[in-house]
Amino acid sequence: MNKIRGWKHLLALLALGAALGLLAAAPALTQEERSEGFRNVEELKRLLEVARESGFSEQELREITIEDDGEVINVWEYLEELERQKRLAAERRKAEREKVYFTVQDIFADLDKAEPADLTRLRDRIPVQP
Repeated sequence: MNKIRGWKHLLALLALGAALGLLAAAPALTQEERSEGFRNVEELKRLLEVARESGFSEQELREITIEDDGEVINVWEYLEELERQKRLAAERRKAEREKVYFTVQDIFADLDKAEPADLTRLRDRIPVQP
């Protein structure tokens, strides 16, 4: 059983090496893309999926890192942070959609409802001339 596990890890490492080779062969990113935190997310997800299918434990998956232009990136943490940012952006968009904006028709309807009460109050304020 130990030998099989060893072979599985060897195959997994070969698969990870191939996946990392694909990441390294990806076109170079511009400075703007780097400043925005752009990475090839699909490749990173595929890297984790290959490792999971190859028998890596959850702890080993969390420890997978790649090096990109001298910067060491923990793949698991990077993907979690990306998902968190997407979730926050979706919440902001939802909050923006739920904001109430008044149209001219809304304001006119509000004034129209309030008009009779305002006229009655004004009539009550005016002293009656005998």
